Amino acid sequence: MTRASRLDRKEAAVLRQQGFMAPTGAKPTRGSTFCHSMANDPSSGKELLVPLTSSMYVPGTLNDVEHVLVDVGTGYYVEKNVADSKAFFKRKLDFLTKQIEKIQPALQEKHAMKQAVIEVMNVKIQQLQQSKQASSTKA
Repeated sequence: MTRASRLDRKEAAVLRQQGFMAPTGAKPTRGSTFCHSMANDPSSGKELLVPLTSSMYVPGTLNDVEHVLVDVGTGYYVEKNVADSKAFFKRKLDFLTKQIEKIQPALQEKHAMKQAVIEVMNVKIQQLQQSKQASSTKA
């Protein structure tokens, strides 16, 4: 595994110089779909979107099909081969699935508590409205 580094303008320029050119009329593919299709058909020249920032992408072509940059979080990228990248994303998916399963019961409990609070508030609002109506009819 190579060193993790923050992708900045200089590194983005180096990526463009190393063959990530913006072809005209490129039809880019999203990351996970691209990774899956690359694993099944690893050929050079595929069109994709190259991230320059978290919200800006440029079209490019793939020259090195053996190595990819993997976003490991907070703007850090690690160069890995395709097999290691697939293993990384499988571990990440398994971890997230376990976390979702762990949090699900607590979420359902909190939702039930919220519903109970809403019901109590509605009852108190109705009682308040009824008391106002009763006091206005007496006066």
